[in-house]
Amino acid sequence: MQKVIFYQFSIKPNVLSNFLLVFFFIIFSSFSKQNSNNYPKEKIYIQFDKPNYYVGEDIWFKTYLINAETHTPQTLSNVVYVELINPSNEILETKTIKITDGGGRGNFELSPNLITGEYTVRAYTNFMRNFNSAYFFRKKIYIKALNPDGTINKVPGTNVVDMSKPDIQFFPEGGDLVNGFLNRVGFKAIDINGEGIDIEGTITDNTGKRILKLNSAKFGMGMFEFVPKQDNSYKLNIVHQGTELVYNLPNAINHGVVMQITEHENDFRVTLQSSLNYGLNNFSFIGTQRNGVVFRAELAGSKNNAAIKVPKSSLEQGIVQFTLFDNKKPLCERLSFYETDKANVAINVKPSKQEYGKRELVELEIYLDSIQQPKTLTNMSIAVTDMSAVETNPYGLDIKSQLLLSSELKGNIEQPGYYFYSDDLKRKKNLDILMMTQGWRKFIINDTLSKPSKPTFLAETGINLSGQVKKFFNHKKSATAEVSLTYKNSEEFVHETVVTDLNGKFVFSNLNFLDSTAIIIQAKKIQNTKQTKRAKSPAMNFHIEMDSFMAPKITLKQKQHIEGFSKKAEKITNKIIATEYLEALYKMQKDRVKLDEVVLEAEVFDRNSYFNKKRTELLKNPSYTVDVKDIKGVPPNNWLTALIGRVPGYRSDGTLRGSSSLANNKPLYLLDGYPVDDIENFAFSDIDFIDILVGPRTVIFGLRGGNGVIAVYTKDGSEPSNTNESYKKRGIVSFENPGYTSKKFYEPVYKTQQKEDAKFDYRPTIYWNPTIRLDEHNKTSISFYTSDAISPYRVVLEGISMDGKLIKVESTLNLPAN
Repeated sequence: MQKVIFYQFSIKPNVLSNFLLVFFFIIFSSFSKQNSNNYPKEKIYIQFDKPNYYVGEDIWFKTYLINAETHTPQTLSNVVYVELINPSNEILETKTIKITDGGGRGNFELSPNLITGEYTVRAYTNFMRNFNSAYFFRKKIYIKALNPDGTINKVPGTNVVDMSKPDIQFFPEGGDLVNGFLNRVGFKAIDINGEGIDIEGTITDNTGKRILKLNSAKFGMGMFEFVPKQDNSYKLNIVHQGTELVYNLPNAINHGVVMQITEHENDFRVTLQSSLNYGLNNFSFIGTQRNGVVFRAELAGSKNNAAIKVPKSSLEQGIVQFTLFDNKKPLCERLSFYETDKANVAINVKPSKQEYGKRELVELEIYLDSIQQPKTLTNMSIAVTDMSAVETNPYGLDIKSQLLLSSELKGNIEQPGYYFYSDDLKRKKNLDILMMTQGWRKFIINDTLSKPSKPTFLAETGINLSGQVKKFFNHKKSATAEVSLTYKNSEEFVHETVVTDLNGKFVFSNLNFLDSTAIIIQAKKIQNTKQTKRAKSPAMNFHIEMDSFMAPKITLKQKQHIEGFSKKAEKITNKIIATEYLEALYKMQKDRVKLDEVVLEAEVFDRNSYFNKKRTELLKNPSYTVDVKDIKGVPPNNWLTALIGRVPGYRSDGTLRGSSSLANNKPLYLLDGYPVDDIENFAFSDIDFIDILVGPRTVIFGLRGGNGVIAVYTKDGSEPSNTNESYKKRGIVSFENPGYTSKKFYEPVYKTQQKEDAKFDYRPTIYWNPTIRLDEHNKTSISFYTSDAISPYRVVLEGISMDGKLIKVESTLNLPAN
């Protein structure tokens, strides 16, 4: 911590009587090395293509993962889990998102069978699970089903009346009410769903005397001031839906400190008043932001009052936490918010012309003012939506309100965008009230930036597969073994091994499956020799239990409206959507093929057709085929000897008669079509069938094929199940991992502005691109075609720069052209 210089001045009575004014120059200090370097915390933001959806559509999204302290992409984790949760708090689907340079893309396909209601998208990393789940990313998504006639399906019950007693909480500024001083008190009134409700009432003392009248300001929150007196108690009296209700205020203390903070043009001013016997002597006043302590002052002297001026130049954009310490014990605490545009990147989005017609090519130039910043590395995403088909929420969650506000306060913040974008003259005042209420002693520095003794959940840089090997005939006992992993997808074929620990546990880490991947995991016996030579054939007396991913407990507060919508969502739902769009969406769902009930009958399995599906064109019509299910016993060291007597011409030395007998007389080995140098060490239980090619047909494989070809095909889960207990797989599991698969957004291309076919184009999302990056000249461009809708388009560009600055641009495209 760098030393802070401060000065004491006497104050004229008409300014601040009996106050000690402390001016000090604040120098940024680096965050604790122990805290920052060992456990850099993480934040998540997700940009969606639009805020609300119909069943049958796709939810397109871009996930941003950043360091919670610096807002840069420097994080321990490279994997994010994104969940879609239904109105009954059930996880419908989980996507695993690969993060590169702070961002990753994904999508959810909404089933036509979903009901109308309020859904939630939740996102987190495995490492974030070490801390309070209140700081996971969450966003409400409203999904609507369609009736058979194409209209919106509304569940009955929209007139439910909430007769429950509102919950009203009081938050004395700094922490406690102190008798004899003017105290500020924040309050918040919420209904059964946790949504703010407007109230008005009176504060009375224990004699029934009226002290003051109060009204909520915004979202059920407000603030009032009064001087509590010793031996008095106070109550709030309101009338809610015709019922008189009474709430007790917190009891005031006789000896304490009152801290009040007000924002001015260039600084925050803190006033302290103490009724303690030792005043404020030896107190410490500290300010912290997400990257640690940013200023500090030591108070000296026997005065009971003090004022501190905190220059804004010492702060960065976002929440600042003021804490007064008495001998290292926190005594008062208060949050404020410092707002500045200097922390944002000014990106421009410029269309090639002012207006566009139907099915016309739109070109947008995206660029940064090079004079402002010569070179900026960015990671951005952009969505263009039809405003007639999408219900917009101007004060919904965006990258700024999430990363600067919602990610650092517990609980749901209603309309978080209001605090940044509203023209309300009381916006900043209401933001300060939010800091007094919802931010009261519930800040990320205290709750999520504290260092855990030992993380339970490790940061993930790739997909992990883990489990435990146990004895086959006693699943309660673990067993040590060598475990092999074999996987294949469209990109690669990999085989690797690890050895379990003494408890039979194993893990394959940092796997990157870019698409759906067939996986086989097998346990093998370890030979206990001096050279610790491992067996080449599997032992059949192992049982493998794979670890399943357990999602964190869902702590969402379910809405109590039986129609599945909150009251505010109802207003959004009632918006008139373009008839053409609803008709097109209904037609899309109606065109889905509905299958009649099918009764399955026993069918003879065509083994040869199944084999041909796995073979490439070069390997069709082999000379011989061996189905491994016909092999009852396997030699312990070399399963290739099992081919002797089953394949004409196969010799004990591993050669094939009918080959050209070149100097290297070994045949060419193929594993799932890929040439390999050695095949005998591959686990026999992983093999599905074997093809052998000899004679003139091998010339297509060159000189190596001259000695014949042995093509081995592995199991991938598509093979028929074997009901014979003697063939039951032991020590082996096979499954398919979906990987990081994400669809590509469909973009139609029109050569003319005229309709080229009878299919109407009423896309709600006109364009979605999750990977926008500027070139070396700080610019780039995108293009897309308009639809058949005659309405304006909303363009939203969001992202982050590599140095931690936020990006948000919103504009409108006009249709049609004159």
